[in-house]
Amino acid sequence: VITSALSESLERASVAAARKVFVDGFMATADGYRMIVPKVPLAELYDGLAAWLQARDVQIRNGHPIRSLLGTREGVTHIRLADDATEPIDAAILAVPWDQAAGLLSDELRAALPQVVAAGQLSSAPITAVHLWFDRKLSEQRHVVVIDRLTQWVFRRDHATPEAKSDEHYYQAVISASRFLEGRPREEIVAEVVRDLGEIWPAAREAKLLRSRVVTQHDAVFSPLPGSSALRPTQATAIPNLFLAGDWTATGWPATMESAVRSGYLAANGLLQGSGGGEPIAIPEITPAWIARWRGWKG
Repeated sequence: VITSALSESLERASVAAARKVFVDGFMATADGYRMIVPKVPLAELYDGLAAWLQARDVQIRNGHPIRSLLGTREGVTHIRLADDATEPIDAAILAVPWDQAAGLLSDELRAALPQVVAAGQLSSAPITAVHLWFDRKLSEQRHVVVIDRLTQWVFRRDHATPEAKSDEHYYQAVISASRFLEGRPREEIVAEVVRDLGEIWPAAREAKLLRSRVVTQHDAVFSPLPGSSALRPTQATAIPNLFLAGDWTATGWPATMESAVRSGYLAANGLLQGSGGGEPIAIPEITPAWIARWRGWKG
């Protein structure tokens, strides 16, 4: 659980980050264990969100890389595009990875935001995904957690991507904190994952592997090492109309979807309050169950 949730090995992970997952994620409420797994490709979710936003007069501009934000300590004023053109802005939420944020600030803004520069010192942790296409279904289960094997999570993704063919059954195995796989031949990784599946599901022993792919994202998430919290800036910055969003910002959570979502709400909430936009919109913390409210719970 710790390795998957923190994307870090036990000997490296911060105890505080692990405690956050167990105490607030699982133990504070009886249904804290529940997961939400998308049934459609992420691209389909994004397209639906884009259409929803555009129907509400939000302009989305793809293919317009931003070189930097411009402004002073009093506020950001412009964005500089890749072609050196500039456009005025009223405010900005910088929602990029921790190792890219400082590079998108002008020299003056960077000097005013040492905490954003410091965030670039956060270490990264890799995640490996092993994509497997079989000639038959291995199980009716859509996702499983795997214990004491190379494979940590398995997701059944039948026809979940444009690559999937009607006569193929697509599974994705996920291995967090996968730096120990560096230099290991791809064929060995695939073979071990397939053996894992055969030990879990008898049908996998007879299934024919049609094709496979191993993808490692080396800077997938920041590593929650001891002391890393001191490098995580808040969503509000010293620049009044500039906010940060990302799982690496100060949310109390490690590099999880909970952290990413919460950071977005906090950043948007700060921007709205600064512009007189109305009531706070941040989602409140999960209400603890009665036993979790016992005074000794947080001790």
